[in-house]
Amino acid sequence: MHKRRMLAALTAAILLLAGCSGGTEIGKGDVIYFALSGPLAALEGMGFQKGMDLAIGEINETPALSGKTIAVEQFDDREDMTEGIKVAQKVVSANKYSALIGPFSSNIALATKNTYNENGLLVLS
Repeated sequence: MHKRRMLAALTAAILLLAGCSGGTEIGKGDVIYFALSGPLAALEGMGFQKGMDLAIGEINETPALSGKTIAVEQFDDREDMTEGIKVAQKVVSANKYSALIGPFSSNIALATKNTYNENGLLVLS
């Protein structure tokens, strides 16, 4: 229960920060998109996916989002730096994500930080 509250607070902070992204259309529709970059097979094995789905579902049911919903789209970087860089390029070129959850590997986070920073994407790594 404590982890869910923490994720809810974190999500609220992301939404507030994402709203400060200037003249972009990101986050202005009915769905607020987050990207998740990480080794999806490993995350599934840890139960991360199930916990995230439960928390996002719970957050989407609250009136705090003013009728909007959160959707998380996942990208598998396979804990490979080359694949992580490809994911970063794909995420920023989509121009629809308010924030990125991940990467989970510090090597990939370091290799992709400039791509995300230069495109103004909030990263929770």
